[in-house]
Amino acid sequence: MDKNNTHIVQWCSYALLLFALIWSLRYVFEGLGNVMDPLYWMHKYAHAEGGWMASGTIVIGHLLVSVFGAQLMPLRFVAWLCVVVAILLPYGMLLNSEQRKANIPWLAISLMLMNYGAFQEFSPGTLTVLCLSAIWCILIRFQRTKKVVWLVCVGLLTGMAIAIRFPNILVLLVVLCAIVLSRELSREMKLRVGGLYMLYALIGAGVFYGIAWAVMTPAYMDAAMGSHQISSMIEQLWTKGALLFGSIAIWVAVVLLGRELQRRLTQKWCVVMMCCIGLGIGLLLAHYVTFVPKASKWYNIDLTYMVSAFCLVIAFMSAKKELWWGMFVLVVATLGTDTAWLKLFPVVLCLLPIAAVHYEKKLQLYLLVISFVFAITVMVRFSINSIGNCNLRHVDTWASIAPYENIRIPVKDAEWLEQVKTDYEQYANDSITILAVGQRMHMMREVMGCQAAVYNEFWSNIFDKVYTEKYQEYVRRERPIVFCTFAPNFKTKPSCVDTQSAFENMLRAEGYREIDRSEYKYMIYIPSND
Repeated sequence: MDKNNTHIVQWCSYALLLFALIWSLRYVFEGLGNVMDPLYWMHKYAHAEGGWMASGTIVIGHLLVSVFGAQLMPLRFVAWLCVVVAILLPYGMLLNSEQRKANIPWLAISLMLMNYGAFQEFSPGTLTVLCLSAIWCILIRFQRTKKVVWLVCVGLLTGMAIAIRFPNILVLLVVLCAIVLSRELSREMKLRVGGLYMLYALIGAGVFYGIAWAVMTPAYMDAAMGSHQISSMIEQLWTKGALLFGSIAIWVAVVLLGRELQRRLTQKWCVVMMCCIGLGIGLLLAHYVTFVPKASKWYNIDLTYMVSAFCLVIAFMSAKKELWWGMFVLVVATLGTDTAWLKLFPVVLCLLPIAAVHYEKKLQLYLLVISFVFAITVMVRFSINSIGNCNLRHVDTWASIAPYENIRIPVKDAEWLEQVKTDYEQYANDSITILAVGQRMHMMREVMGCQAAVYNEFWSNIFDKVYTEKYQEYVRRERPIVFCTFAPNFKTKPSCVDTQSAFENMLRAEGYREIDRSEYKYMIYIPSND
């Protein structure tokens, strides 16, 4: 390839990278997203509420809310920045300049594979992506250079990761295994390095927990413990494993096919056949995730698993041990969560920009064609099938109500926000307590600008008798005005507006009367003596 063609290819790569970056950024400004998790965490940040399981995250979140206010857009932008930096770190720290130039298309594809779920929520999971990526990169730099400064950084970052999300403590085991199994360190050096690493990890965790102790206020922790019990999380890892490992098997077959083509065909026909087969495989996958109903369901779960499996296979089959250690470090993100392997995304995207450099050129081209078609499919699918029943093709107005200011949302959602705000201002005063319940409880509360009446619970299942009983004494004592959304917790079967929840039945029994807002899918309940 002559110089002119090389320059053209290079500039095309830069243009693709810029496009991918801008495309990923659009999700910061569009759509309601998940109406539960982001607002649950933002409430904790605003009031510095929490316990030791995620104290580091709450401290950082509290700082952000103190600077930018209780608004989702700044938090989304920081979350997007965390994921982008996490992907860039291995690319920048583990490749030389020539490798970075050659791998720009793969970096662009990693950014194209990002979706709304990666950064519409600033949470312990988001910060974990950045921390684990940094730990892996700096660990490799230490193994390559043996400089103590890198070891100090790995230890401090590990402590930070633990404070951000306590289940990240398992990264200690992964790093210690990397140290113990290193062939380049003597037994005495392994003991010394391991000890220093543990010391700095302890210091890092101590600093963060100390700051948290000074800043945070204790709060009742209700993070859906039923689904976060160890037995439940292990069950999730087991039951959801079939989908992940099935996807892994498909990608392994795809890579093996490419290697067989490379071995059997001449140079010219190898390139032609690889491009054709790669395009065919990519289109087949695109057809599956677009037209198979199960694959295109809410959250695009099947597609998300396929993205994760793709990154893992590309990294593992490169036969590069540095990438294997990266896999072990990054998999920590899936442990200690009730969403199991789903949390592999987006953290495994960190592997992709540096894995392809270890494949032969023809095989790289083959995988690049497949991944490019796959990435286009992901972009389209994630735009059409969005979280929160908000199709991004239909976001057509700018929200003017906090915390959604500067975010484009559907008109019907903007009307809902306006109505909730209007009703709150009509019924609220200094002597009246407002209680919001139902699936959109977090959304209502933040729109109203009021603190949690009892505690900042995650779930609000109005069809659950146990949940209702917890609040009955409070309702009798405080006589709050109750805003009740119809949409139940997604783990419950009732979904019809006409279905009476246990909570609503309790309110009627306690002498409450209804203010009908069924057009907006909520009701207001007022004590009959008011």
